[in-house]
Amino acid sequence: MQGQCTLVSIETSLGDGESSTAQKICDSAAEVAYSGDTNSISVQGKSGKELSVGIAGAKCLAQP
Repeated sequence: MQGQCTLVSIETSLGDGESSTAQKICDSAAEVAYSGDTNSISVQGKSGKELSVGIAGAKCLAQP
């Protein structure tokens, strides 16, 4: 990341039903992503659907 990145977007090969795995990826990314200006994380599956989302100061959530 360079500059004023406020969103970390993670594209995966996960299926639409794998939101719990996406949440684990989001949680792992949150351990390091919030050290700068980043304030949110989004994990998308193979289809482009958002499977998990997180914001600084809160746990990541799995999308239904």
